[in-house]
Formats: sequence, C-alpha cells, structure tokens
Amino acid sequence: MKCPYCNKNMKPGKIWQDRYALKWVPSERRFPFGGGIRLTSIIEDRPFMEAYYCDNCKILISKLKE
Repeated sequence: MKCPYCNKNMKPGKIWQDRYALKWVPSERRFPFGGGIRLTSIIEDRPFMEAYYCDNCKILISKLKE
C-alpha cells in the first residue's frame, strides 16, 4: 500500500489487543464505555486488526472490517 501523504510504500502489519478489545472513541467522549467503534473482538477470535505503517510519516492506516 502507498502512503496517501508521501506516496512511499507502507509496511503491512497488525495491531494486537492485550486484555480488552480495542475500540475507537471520539475525543469529546470522556469515557470509552457504551460507545465507539469496536476494532477487535476476543469473542470472534480476532484479537488484532490489520494496519499499514509509514516509516517516513509515522502514520498507521487501517481499514475497518466490513
């Protein structure tokens, strides 16, 4: 995958969860409970999410599960 910022090749990899499922929560929320977008699940046996990393821009990009 090409970085959308610098157009260099990105490294494929995974972001692994540890004890709890990863989720994205908007900045205006004070606590992560009862909302957000779940990114991983220990129930579905998917404790990671695919992601690409750009060494040049120091950015991660991931597509959410459809």
